Amino acid sequence: PLDRAQTAAFVESALDATLDVADADELFRRSLGNPLYLRHLIDGGGLEHVDGRWRCRDEDRRPLSGVIDEYLCALPEPARAVVDYLAIAEPLARTDLVALVGGEQLDTLGQAEAAGAVRVGPDSDTSEIFVGHPLYADRARAVLTAEHAHALR
Repeated sequence: PLDRAQTAAFVESALDATLDVADADELFRRSLGNPLYLRHLIDGGGLEHVDGRWRCRDEDRRPLSGVIDEYLCALPEPARAVVDYLAIAEPLARTDLVALVGGEQLDTLGQAEAAGAVRVGPDSDTSEIFVGHPLYADRARAVLTAEHAHALR
């Protein structure tokens, strides 16, 4: 995790703005310096710009698991399927994953990567593909039924 100063620097860099001490302290208190949580606060609208200051939205007090669940639910269904496959059997070769999700949905992998849901290695044909963050796989597995998990295997 990041310390208080690193948390403030991380958010300030992402927002291209300066935080005041109280707002930086609140962000650290909510995130405990977790960069993934901070990224989702920034990208997911958990911060608001009021009177020239970036502040945490008072109503956004979801735990990290809730933030990740919301993120995964918002993925297009084909991209979510990619995450589910990887949650069960990570890493997968690009060719294997394309075969699983269907060749006609090749752009699905690109969508999942653009959303940050997966990480793709540099070799376009044989690279291994991983979930974008281990917590994405944890949360995806947590909501899979036993039957769905078995079907994905």
